[in-house]
Amino acid sequence: MPKRSRIKKVSALLLCGLLLLPSFPFGGMAQTLQERRRNDEVQKRRKLAPDLEEILAQTERDEAEFKHNKTLGQLRREKWQNQPSLAGVWSPPSQTFSAQTTERVIVNLSGLATNITLKSCLLKLGGRVHQVYPNLNVAAVELPLGRVRELTAETGIEYVSPDRPIQAFGHVEATTGADQARTLALVNGVPNLDGTGVGIAIIDSGVDSNHKLIRASTGHPGIVAATDFITVNALTDRFGHGTFVASVAVGSAALKSGAYEGIAPSASLINLKVLNDDGVGVASNLIAALDWCIFNRTRYNIRVINLSVGTPAKDSYRNDPLCLATRRAHAAGILVVAAAGNEGKDRFGNKLYGGIHSPGIDPSVLTVGAANTFNSDRRSDDRIATYSSRGPTRGYTADAAGVKHYDNLIKPDIVAPGNQIISASSQNPDGEDNFNNLVQTYPTLAVNTSKKVEERTMFLSGTSVAAPVVAGAAALLFELNANLTPNLVKAILMYSAQSIPGYNMLEQGAGLLNIDGAVRIARLIRSN
Repeated sequence: MPKRSRIKKVSALLLCGLLLLPSFPFGGMAQTLQERRRNDEVQKRRKLAPDLEEILAQTERDEAEFKHNKTLGQLRREKWQNQPSLAGVWSPPSQTFSAQTTERVIVNLSGLATNITLKSCLLKLGGRVHQVYPNLNVAAVELPLGRVRELTAETGIEYVSPDRPIQAFGHVEATTGADQARTLALVNGVPNLDGTGVGIAIIDSGVDSNHKLIRASTGHPGIVAATDFITVNALTDRFGHGTFVASVAVGSAALKSGAYEGIAPSASLINLKVLNDDGVGVASNLIAALDWCIFNRTRYNIRVINLSVGTPAKDSYRNDPLCLATRRAHAAGILVVAAAGNEGKDRFGNKLYGGIHSPGIDPSVLTVGAANTFNSDRRSDDRIATYSSRGPTRGYTADAAGVKHYDNLIKPDIVAPGNQIISASSQNPDGEDNFNNLVQTYPTLAVNTSKKVEERTMFLSGTSVAAPVVAGAAALLFELNANLTPNLVKAILMYSAQSIPGYNMLEQGAGLLNIDGAVRIARLIRSN
């Protein structure tokens, strides 16, 4: 055989071998293909989320110890005092509970499950269906804790996890000055690129429909649809987080000659409320909002979902119900933009890695960290905000021996300005002087305390502020080329991002958002 042909043949074989190799987890040794298959099979048999398994095991131990003179109330209080690691999974119940206590869990359903079969199996377990999300194959159900293991044995039940608490990622800092993220939207050669015709769903604490940056005006559609998932009025935002986030993405030019204009001011705002007046909620409400987006995506041309909310990652993204829901939205043609979280440092100021929150741990999600621009337009002085969560992702599965196998994906995907940003401050009709709960708790956040409540502004810092900057940028790309897919938009934004010197990929992902570069690339892609 000629030498050149032998070289080609060897090269081809090496390439095939590389393609067949199992993927290497970050920072660890590769598993063999056989081991990976064995762990996958084990995981298929394990239907309980790891943290739910801990809760059930603890409850069973409590029940056993109950026979030895201690009350369940005493045991429960000791558990939450001595095991703080569980405190972030479910809040300590207000009442003493046991295996007979009814709690809400989220179940991932297979194609074999129907509403009738689900209701039937829950009826015999003493439970009930809280809500089914048909577009996601997920349901929230309520049943006694002692019957949860029996639920996993039912046909059609693929996975069971707690209805975990979610919260806003608004890391507030009482400092002065702000850099307006909207200055990034000055795109050369495309003066009218403003998000027209594109729907952005803000899933948060509601949006104040009366604020001047939100209400409809010429060239600014305002709120085109609003739904609440916690039985309160979605057009009010007593907490203050959702209105702020929405105005960063789609705020109008109604104040200070456009100084606080959003990245995509002419995009249509879809307001979905999942957080209460204190900025907290549960995963099932967030799943319900994602299901709503999928069902109504055509009606409102929803192309972007902004999630400045989340929960600490427990499950692997393969099983996490929030991740499954966001992947369904992604598959339906909607780009999901999620805040990375604010777990970038400990209380002593030391760097922490592995703090990415769910659903930002999912590969399909565009996960956003926060950058500090130091109030300047120059990029040479930009830094990663110290609080911005760093990768890798630490969701995990457990094998038969109880050994945890972490996902270890590189996240965040990108960073954007998120430090000391000024935007809309919602009103709370029940609050002192109508200030929202955030400003009442942290008065120094207020920037404009005008008696005209519809003109008030405040500043916030956090990955929850950076996420809507990227969501607005994505809307501009969808406006420029409606045939772009979520994957393409994500790729363009990451490819055009500018690396910040001195930070690794687990801190900044692909780098700092660069809308001008992203638009230039998107214009080169065929639109038919």
